[in-house]
Amino acid sequence: MRSVHGRSATAARRAGGVIAACCVLAAGALISAPGASASATPGADAPAAASPASASPSADGSPSSHPTPALRPVQLPVQTPARTPAGTTPGPTPDSKAAPGERADLALHTEVGPAATAQAASPEAAPGAAAPAPVTRPVEPPAATAGAARAERPVNADGVFDYRITALNHGPSQAVNVVITDELPPQLTFVSSPDGCTAQGRTITCGPLASLAVGATHTWLITVALVDDYTGDGSDITNIVAVDSQTADPYPANNTASTTGIHVPPGAGKADLSLRKTALLPDGRNSVTPGETFTYRLTVHNKGPATARNVQVTDPLPEELRFVSSPGGCAPSGGFGRTVSCPPLDRLPAGESVTYEIVVRVRENAPRYGGGDGGHGGGHRTEIDNIASVTSTTADPVPGNNRNASGTTAPDGGPLYLKHGSRPTHPPRPTDPTGPGHPHPGGRPQLPSTGRELPRWLPWSAGLTLAAGGALVVLARRSTRR
Repeated sequence: MRSVHGRSATAARRAGGVIAACCVLAAGALISAPGASASATPGADAPAAASPASASPSADGSPSSHPTPALRPVQLPVQTPARTPAGTTPGPTPDSKAAPGERADLALHTEVGPAATAQAASPEAAPGAAAPAPVTRPVEPPAATAGAARAERPVNADGVFDYRITALNHGPSQAVNVVITDELPPQLTFVSSPDGCTAQGRTITCGPLASLAVGATHTWLITVALVDDYTGDGSDITNIVAVDSQTADPYPANNTASTTGIHVPPGAGKADLSLRKTALLPDGRNSVTPGETFTYRLTVHNKGPATARNVQVTDPLPEELRFVSSPGGCAPSGGFGRTVSCPPLDRLPAGESVTYEIVVRVRENAPRYGGGDGGHGGGHRTEIDNIASVTSTTADPVPGNNRNASGTTAPDGGPLYLKHGSRPTHPPRPTDPTGPGHPHPGGRPQLPSTGRELPRWLPWSAGLTLAAGGALVVLARRSTRR
């Protein structure tokens, strides 16, 4: 039977154990709290907490020889934001929303300049990889109001140049989801944009830019070109650009900027194409015969100054010729007929040439035109006049040389002839070497042969003449007898 003093001692030991456990839990909470281990090295384990009450009491009230281990704090990973250009946040985000009451005064500044001579090719992103962030170029802050600037000679020989569009946030709040819209005039067409701007018809859209901080600027580059049929000097070209965002703008009057007039040098965007056509014949011949197969070579040269686009060669064959083949893919339109068309060439840079070859055959029953043999003898010859032409969607300042000149397709640069076989002729009749009208050895005079047969009406006319003469003689004799 336990005494009252024994039960009191047991209860005291139990209460001491409970108090010790509470102290241990409290010490662990303090160590794991923020700032409790500020002096500790990040990532290092915190030292075990030492406390007199950290050991469990034994049955007799003395400390236990097996201390309770101290709790270690847990180090949580810290998310580090990605680097972005100062003052901007690339790309739209789901939570990019303007806070109620925020305002941002956005202004625009545009510049016209020469097209970049080289642009780094962007490698294809791996599947699932994030798109690269837009680049904010370092620029001088534009004026507080919208404006435009232009270079003296921004347009190159191909009629290509750049628009540089800069948005500036005057505050007082950041601008959220900034978008640039550029309605190109009809004289221009969109080429590309290294900053991800896209085109729908003539409407160019840049952005959205998730945020633009107060005082920050962001620039987009747009490359454009003159349309193919433009013939002006650039003074009639006006480009208007606008900026917008989800943040209210207290001064929307400077949300647009326009550029009027650019310097277009003479010949910019124009390509002078010329065509030469030559028959490839052996031994320098300048004639072909019925049934013969030969090759025409067509050479197109671009004299510049611009690159010619969508170059197309057509060759309407004359009646004497028939299409056979073409190693360059030229073929009759629709698969039949005499008009041969060659595959269109997308681009022909200034100073370069392109060559096509067309194999043709002379018809066996090719018609004869004209007469004589062209002064060459040996048969009847007629000229084959075959004229090809070249076109392009790029304006041509000298259209007169877009086709080969007439009578220049022979290898020597002269006319090409179709040579027929010799006509049959009558053998000459024997004549006296002393000339016409002299006695023939047979006693009869002989007229020289003209090589032609007598007309059918000549004998009848001679007979009628003799009959009329005889009748007159008879009448004359009767009248004298009377």
